[in-house]
Amino acid sequence: MLAQRNQDPGEYRVPVFRDSRLVGATLVGNTAIAPKLKKLIESQTNCAGLLAGASDAGEIRQAVGDLP
Repeated sequence: MLAQRNQDPGEYRVPVFRDSRLVGATLVGNTAIAPKLKKLIESQTNCAGLLAGASDAGEIRQAVGDLP
């Protein structure tokens, strides 16, 4: 589980991965990324490549945010 406290006060995001798949997330504050996360959860997309290429939670959030 990777937590990221954003620059803006009151924003907090915790994506939860199991076996390289996103299985849940907690979003506080800005929830604009929620539809993308929901799509990843429902499709059971393997996120191994996304996780392997990221060195911290911020990079994972950026990569997820860049998904169509």
